[in-house]
Amino acid sequence: MPKNAKSKSEEIWAALESVRSGKSLKETANDLGRAVDTVKKWQSRYGNLMSYPELKLAVDPEDNRYVTVMKRLFAERFKEGSVGFEWERSDLDRLATECGITAVKNLGDNVYSIRHGREDLPEEIRALAPHGKSWLLLPNGKSSYRFVLTDRAFLDPDEAKRPIKIPDSTPQIVARYAKQDEQAVLARIRYCRLVDIFMGLASYQLQSHMRTTMAHFGGAQTELDEIYVGVDSSGTQFVIPIQAKSEGERIGAIQIITDHYTCLEKFPKMIARTLAAKTIRKRHIEGFGEVFTIALVEGAVDKDYNVTKVKEEHFELLPASMISDEELAEYRLSYRR
Repeated sequence: MPKNAKSKSEEIWAALESVRSGKSLKETANDLGRAVDTVKKWQSRYGNLMSYPELKLAVDPEDNRYVTVMKRLFAERFKEGSVGFEWERSDLDRLATECGITAVKNLGDNVYSIRHGREDLPEEIRALAPHGKSWLLLPNGKSSYRFVLTDRAFLDPDEAKRPIKIPDSTPQIVARYAKQDEQAVLARIRYCRLVDIFMGLASYQLQSHMRTTMAHFGGAQTELDEIYVGVDSSGTQFVIPIQAKSEGERIGAIQIITDHYTCLEKFPKMIARTLAAKTIRKRHIEGFGEVFTIALVEGAVDKDYNVTKVKEEHFELLPASMISDEELAEYRLSYRR
């Protein structure tokens, strides 16, 4: 690092202090030479931290408490050739004490971040997995967890996928005030009928933020971002959980797994089809505003908790007038009954 260069934690702290002093996100971003969305993400993720040491522990890997504790956990429980192991939330407190770490109240938040793709495991722990395998942190009952080896931990959208242009039906007042988070993604999906288009059936939003327990995982608690129900032309009924991610987050295999098993249990008379949605791109059009491209991915889960893609499409939400006659002709040629 150059002598006068700031570390990531120092830069984030400068941004937080700038906003707290009364500067706008745009002014702060300009001062730091960063994008407004980057500063907005920092504000959302770290804005509640009121001291630099606390922020440094949360941001810089070499000082992150959960890295130290997770290393100790694997050293204690992982055996060569093992496909996984179970552990309790109380183990974190015990191991933290053994490591000389006393402030452990936020370690549970790190577990949540790992499970939902906001943080990754330390490189030293990822290296313990055989080539081509990844660790998943699955629930295993109340305050209990299980690490298992699977084919992948994330289902990242295909960057080479060509987007399909869809007329943006999002009400202008919603588009103007929507935040850049998962709820904004779900709102655009709802108003533009992307579930219907992607899956070829009539679908209806049933519930947001469904909190429940999973018998398959020992009664562990879970929360589903959104649930749709649908019906196709044969009368077959479907339950469709949707995991939503904003531009800076990854689609986690764990949430696809827990959404899948939750819907199998709660809706046994319906076919469960598990979706993940993520804003992958946005651009500004003068006179219209932001144009969003949303990836929809359908995931499948096998008995060993390996997650694969069944289907993936990207939808660019545009004013109808910006979809050319040539593009419409191309879509007609590709249509199959």
